[in-house]
Amino acid sequence: MNRLFCSLLFFFFFFCTITSAQVCGIIPKPQKVVFYENASQCILDESFVIVNTSVDAADVFSAGQLQHFIYEETSIRLDISDKIPRNNKHFILLEVDNIKNADIPQQGYELTIGANKIIVTASSSQGLFYGIQSLKQIVAYNFAVLRSVKGSGLAIPQMSISDYPKIRYRGWMDDISRGPIPTVDFIKKEIEIMSTYKMNFFNLYTEHVFKSEKYPDIAPADGLSADEIREIEIFAAKYHVELFGNQQCFAHAEKTLRIPSYSFLKDTDFNFNPAIDDTYVFLDNLLTETAKAYSSPFFNINCDETEGLGNGKAKEFVEATGKSQAYLNHILRVNDILKKQDKRVMMWGDIAIKNPEIIKPLPDDIVMVTWSYVAADNFDGLITPFIGSGHDFMVAPGANCWSLSFPHVEAYIKNIANFIRDGYKFGTLGVMNTAWDDDGENLFNANWHSMAWGAEMAWNPLNSTDISDSETERSYRENDFNELFNIHHFGVTRSEVDVVGFMYELDKLTKAPTKGLLNNGTLYKSLFDFFPHNVDDAAVENCLMSMKVVDKLSALEKSLDVNKIRRNHDTFNSASLSLKRAECILTSIKLRQSIYRLYSGVTSDKAAVAADIESAIDGLSDFRREYARSWNLENRSYSREVVLNKIDRTVADMLNVANHVFITAGVDTDGRQTVNLRTLFNDKTILFSVDGSNPSEASNTFVSPFNLEQSCVVKACAVDGGVNGRISEKFLLAHKGIGRLHKLNSQYSKYNAAYSAGGDMGLLDGVIGSERYADGCWQGYQGQDVNVEIDLGSEQHISRVKSRFLNRPYDWIMLPETVEIYVSYDGVNYSLAASEIVNTEKVAGNVIVTSAVNLPAVKTRYVKFIAKSAGKLPEWHHAKGSDSYIFVDEIVVE
Repeated sequence: MNRLFCSLLFFFFFFCTITSAQVCGIIPKPQKVVFYENASQCILDESFVIVNTSVDAADVFSAGQLQHFIYEETSIRLDISDKIPRNNKHFILLEVDNIKNADIPQQGYELTIGANKIIVTASSSQGLFYGIQSLKQIVAYNFAVLRSVKGSGLAIPQMSISDYPKIRYRGWMDDISRGPIPTVDFIKKEIEIMSTYKMNFFNLYTEHVFKSEKYPDIAPADGLSADEIREIEIFAAKYHVELFGNQQCFAHAEKTLRIPSYSFLKDTDFNFNPAIDDTYVFLDNLLTETAKAYSSPFFNINCDETEGLGNGKAKEFVEATGKSQAYLNHILRVNDILKKQDKRVMMWGDIAIKNPEIIKPLPDDIVMVTWSYVAADNFDGLITPFIGSGHDFMVAPGANCWSLSFPHVEAYIKNIANFIRDGYKFGTLGVMNTAWDDDGENLFNANWHSMAWGAEMAWNPLNSTDISDSETERSYRENDFNELFNIHHFGVTRSEVDVVGFMYELDKLTKAPTKGLLNNGTLYKSLFDFFPHNVDDAAVENCLMSMKVVDKLSALEKSLDVNKIRRNHDTFNSASLSLKRAECILTSIKLRQSIYRLYSGVTSDKAAVAADIESAIDGLSDFRREYARSWNLENRSYSREVVLNKIDRTVADMLNVANHVFITAGVDTDGRQTVNLRTLFNDKTILFSVDGSNPSEASNTFVSPFNLEQSCVVKACAVDGGVNGRISEKFLLAHKGIGRLHKLNSQYSKYNAAYSAGGDMGLLDGVIGSERYADGCWQGYQGQDVNVEIDLGSEQHISRVKSRFLNRPYDWIMLPETVEIYVSYDGVNYSLAASEIVNTEKVAGNVIVTSAVNLPAVKTRYVKFIAKSAGKLPEWHHAKGSDSYIFVDEIVVE
């Protein structure tokens, strides 16, 4: 009964407050709204005057902003006065230091709407600014709902609002280092829009793009200068938004370290070397200059994802010092540098959570920023390590936009709401909602909904921590928020143009039969990746069904009267562009399937392939133009060509289909590895080499399949009209186990077609993978051991079994605990020959680990290979408790 009573009581108060917030039309939801019952409405018209008694520049700006907005929204002209005109009974009074409720904190405000007067009071200019934002939204909401004739009076319900933020610092982070660098004008747009939702700080994630005078060769010409930072700060101050400093100081430094003259500073390609003083001379110079560019006391040093620490030049130092101590020492030295500039350091908390022994020794004033982007029910485990440590902390959810053409709405709605809820529960200092650009293609205009949702939750977090109650509360808040966001961001109700609804329908493409339709990288997948799950009957059917889904979305898009959208049309265009990319992905997939059917002899219809090529190229050409236009609306030119070149290479691959040389490995009747070369139409002369040289007129001409006696790189090109085409190449291993699969006792993951490595024979085909786990050469197994039996065909002496494994913890890919090798004469009764421990504490970060199990003198026909799974993801992992993956490459029998 107590549980039921509490739930009923919670929802009684919840429904009361949420209904009020919906009617008043404010984002974020105010803390308290009271409507005057049986009261006449306030008719806002030109008889009103805005009265601002303050001469403070901030308050004068806020009053002018209100005046301008009311005119732009309704065409109602209001004068501004420094006192209430004589005999004027209609006025909007703006007052600072005259707030009635002493319990309302500095950023809070009171807003009263009576029959003839509107009063906004606050104890600070910032609070007054927020009260004015709420009044602007009330005007916009009622104007949109009533659709009053511009210039006529606007009816507004009488009400009183007492409002304040429950979390002090509410901000967002824009990644400007992985690709797009926004223009100053667009950054100002971010500030202006986000301030209307009462956000008060932001962070520009910086790796190499700050234009240092000391190191002018690091940043691109389009980098961010100190003068631009000052210009942005001056602009932001008017909107009560603070620009925090930012400079990556440990990992993710590859863009600096790949410059030859700075390579002496690296441990690995990604990490600075903490073992040498040169690193700290460099960081002292860079950070001193960067810190002076920012006036805010807060400075984010990042220092996240350093798992590869000690795998390079700092190996001996890290092993002697200890990895966690080496990390701690680095943070202390960077903190000392910034203390000289009176900065308060912020840092990502992921390494500290994994190594909690370093938390206490960190200076008390460091702000720990704990982050996670998964849609979890609870985030306590990412927060509690900092409780009682003496450190302030912030929570950093995410827009779930990275590597996607449009953010994953379902994921970020839950992630942002629940993470902020749990942060508030434990007393977070602030919220920093993050928008990352991991693959360099994300456009910020796609992120406004997620950013505004972050503002909604940061000002007024969810109340209930019970999973069921929290789901219900979040659902109601989400529905109300969407109604209001459609009005405030686009200037129309959802009944007029349901842009938000279109965005949610677009998000459903994440569940389409064909996977990856919103993933940017799917567009660039090779046309010749003939994995079974790409080209089999099920894949063809999935493509057809997905095309129907996309066609329905296109029809929905065309049905929207987008000419009615009154502002931020570019947000709708970003969703439309994402749909266009999905269409291009499907036409490319359809083309791959057409090529495969012709290649495998299922059909001889060359015209169908030609038609599919033409269709795919036309779509990509249109997409390229629209993407470039969208890029230019918000970003500088830096890195734009990188993306456009990827599109161009994809088009070039389509144009080169007829000249592409397929290199395939097989096994002949004698168990020897064979190599076959061919073009799609079998109508080209093929030149090839096996000595590493590029094919030329002096190279061998392919006539028939040939055997490989040793491992080598096979290179080939087609000759068309005397012109050599593009070179295809493949590294092929030669060993005893090639093609000798006896039984595959495990089932590789079907989550992604690439995880099959081409099918059951993928671990014994002589083809090895790159550092990319989805390159089609790795087999991925989730939640199980890898268990493979090999039949050598006859009893043979073997001395070693080698295999390669990926370690990418963030992507759920963990090393196996052990590798065990069993031998058998009959393929039934096996005995353990040898084993090796693979997963050691010394292995960390994104690396490839080779296992080499040396065997005693043994003669056998059958070999069983078992790689023991690491099991569930550990407590420190952002997806703790989920089944980990093993990604394994070729099993080499020597």
